[in-house]
Amino acid sequence: MSVPRFAVVGHPNKGKSSIVATLARDDRVAVSPTPGTTTAADAYPMSVDGEVLYELVDTPGFQRSRRVLEDLQARAENAEERPAAVRAFLGDPATAGRYPDEHALLGAVMGERGGEPAGILYVVDGSAPYGPEYEAEMEVLRWTGAPSLGLINPFLSEAQGGEAAHAEAWERALGQYFRIVRVFDPLTADHAKRLDLLRAFGQMREAWRAPLDRAVEVLERDATGRREDACGVIARAVVAAMRFSAEKRLPPTGDPAAAKDELMRRYADGVRALEARSRDAVEDLYDFVRVEREEPAMDEAGVTGEDLFAEGSWSRFGATPAQLAATGAILGGGVGALADLHFAGLSMGLVAGAGALIGGATAWAGATQAAKMKVLGQDLGGRLARVGPSNNVNLAFVLLGRAKLHLAVVRQRTHARRDALVVPAAPEAGEAWSRADRAAVAAALKPVLKRPEDDAAAAASVRALRAWLLDG
Repeated sequence: MSVPRFAVVGHPNKGKSSIVATLARDDRVAVSPTPGTTTAADAYPMSVDGEVLYELVDTPGFQRSRRVLEDLQARAENAEERPAAVRAFLGDPATAGRYPDEHALLGAVMGERGGEPAGILYVVDGSAPYGPEYEAEMEVLRWTGAPSLGLINPFLSEAQGGEAAHAEAWERALGQYFRIVRVFDPLTADHAKRLDLLRAFGQMREAWRAPLDRAVEVLERDATGRREDACGVIARAVVAAMRFSAEKRLPPTGDPAAAKDELMRRYADGVRALEARSRDAVEDLYDFVRVEREEPAMDEAGVTGEDLFAEGSWSRFGATPAQLAATGAILGGGVGALADLHFAGLSMGLVAGAGALIGGATAWAGATQAAKMKVLGQDLGGRLARVGPSNNVNLAFVLLGRAKLHLAVVRQRTHARRDALVVPAAPEAGEAWSRADRAAVAAALKPVLKRPEDDAAAAASVRALRAWLLDG
């Protein structure tokens, strides 16, 4: 037996494609406020690890439902003949040209392309008043004899205090045509609400109950696995950032301070790139293929208040000097303390506090705190200047705080949304670092901070950091 199949039907521009995108977890579905965006019946399977759990068919909207109903009524004399009348309608060469949209959607319901007949998901706009013009559509669907469910898309629910303005009227009307009626917002539905709707689909037909129960189980395990994988991505990115360094070969003579700005910028850009790649990987894990992430734009000073190395980011996500001092006891030897910039012991005269300056840009305070600069040795080839690896655990705190916010936004986002993915600039109230969390992260990072060149130490830190993220 093939997997359960559902045709998503209704009036144009009522959110049919948004529902398909959310339930199929596919942001490639064309979603637009312009009526008529969907012009053909297209199938979107929901699969996990290569196993198709169910299939959704996006269909064009009804355009001439009254005329279609009249055509059907001329083909049947009683209720028993109605499904055959729909098949006759689909087999009539004239109807495809006369009623292309209805022909496509009814073909999807009846399985005209060789597939199994589909269940009907009839979608309406709960923010708009009910009108009798919809009754012809629902009557046409009833003629198919297919199992069906009414879905109320609330649309403007958030602006109206969380309730669709006309939902109650729609529920009363839909209840006369559909045994099951649900309110479902494809833009905001979380994982639990999506699974609840799948369970309702299982009530439409007894043969679908078992496969949809299995689909729920598979999707629950999949959600757990995706979170575990995402936490691994974040842990590896943070450890890689703590091991990262930027180098530059210097001439045998000359002022090494001339390389200061370039190396600091290369170091900061490298850590930024690690964070960006980890965000890309997390979005890929959650099947966001076409999402546009809105990153902070650069300003004249080099960064904005939401950039990784901006002073605002470090004040929001980092620990205070007093908290770092306490954390340093866990790491031993003062690792994680705020340090001056150095070229082989030569102080640049810049105090590495929250207001430290590099090239006059206060936004670079975070970079100042993140890593030291050193000149390593001297030979015939000149000297090697290096920034990093960082021994400041505060960099890890900032990266982790930002990564957790990004993961939360991705996990809550549905595939029906077409706006940019924007990560909040600050954590919610009450989500600041606790002493226990600071201690746990410091302990997890201790191996890589002590031995940044050691792959085994880095792997140990990744494992410990991933376990902490999963526990949170």
